[in-house]
Amino acid sequence: MTEERTFPKLIKRFDWTLFLVSILLTLIGIIFIYSATLSSGKANYFCSKQIIAFGLGLFAMVGLTFFPYTFFKEYVYRIYFLSLLVLFGVLLLGTRIRGTRGWYDLGFFYFQPAEIIKIFYILILAGYLERKERYLDNLRNLFFPFLSTISFVGLILRQPDFSSTLVFFPVFLVLLYLAGVRISIVLSLFLYFVLTLGLLLIDGYLSLLKEKGKILFYLEQVLRHF
Repeated sequence: MTEERTFPKLIKRFDWTLFLVSILLTLIGIIFIYSATLSSGKANYFCSKQIIAFGLGLFAMVGLTFFPYTFFKEYVYRIYFLSLLVLFGVLLLGTRIRGTRGWYDLGFFYFQPAEIIKIFYILILAGYLERKERYLDNLRNLFFPFLSTISFVGLILRQPDFSSTLVFFPVFLVLLYLAGVRISIVLSLFLYFVLTLGLLLIDGYLSLLKEKGKILFYLEQVLRHF
């Protein structure tokens, strides 16, 4: 039986702490934007855009509070393949901005699908892990979560947009842990994530160095072929 989502019940269960923290962080962000753009003479313009975006996000959040999000767990695979289609599409038809082909030009604004894919990713993993909750000791049942993570990260890196990929693996680990996956598996994947991220950061640092000694030069060549 679906839980009744009446207004009084939603208000009672509403996470006011998270709501107030979100508003506080947004206000701090607006202050930072104003400070960073004050010398350009366009501080009011950038802050106004941020405030409008915040208002739209707030409206969407309140609206989605009344939406039964459990509805999505019945369509895990459809959402996954739709997400892949959107990411493939932006590589072929997207607009390149600041060196990244990660935007759809819709005429009146640019849409970055990687942002909405992050939400879809959480819905996909949460829905799948709930359905397989009793069978997560079998590593075969972790193939789809791993596949979805790698496919999303790989396609976003092709844009390339490294910063947008950083959220996927932490979310992956947290959801596995909350779903009851053995801690040894979660820790092994965490170490893999740290090692991979560390190698990428070292490679990026070496590529920025203008002068390298022989050791750093050979290390860079090894990482490039890793």
